[in-house]
Amino acid sequence: MNKQDRVELFIKKAKNDYKTACVLDSDNEDFTDSIVFHCQQSIEKYLKAYLVKNDLSFPKTHDIDHLLSIAVQKDSEFELFQEISLLFSEYAVEIRYENVFIERSDVSEALKQTQLFIDFIGKRLA
Repeated sequence: MNKQDRVELFIKKAKNDYKTACVLDSDNEDFTDSIVFHCQQSIEKYLKAYLVKNDLSFPKTHDIDHLLSIAVQKDSEFELFQEISLLFSEYAVEIRYENVFIERSDVSEALKQTQLFIDFIGKRLA
């Protein structure tokens, strides 16, 4: 698979994750853990699309903080998202296996921050 195909695949999957989060949000608040998980997945995949597009190597990871630290090497404005990265990295793994429950306010914030990130990275992937 060439570079552009990889970028497009990551973007398609990122969009699907965000759409899934939005559909789950409109359906039933009992899906709070799934919603924030899909928000995390969306941000992670958008980041990976950016890294691939810019020929920046990254390991297999779900750690948004680590992926952001790589993206910052190319564009310092990614630092704007360092604060939320730790929260979203937690949504990648811990919520699926531990006795962690996500509050409705966390869902609203996750969706809001994901949309902000999508707006930010969309300009860089165009």
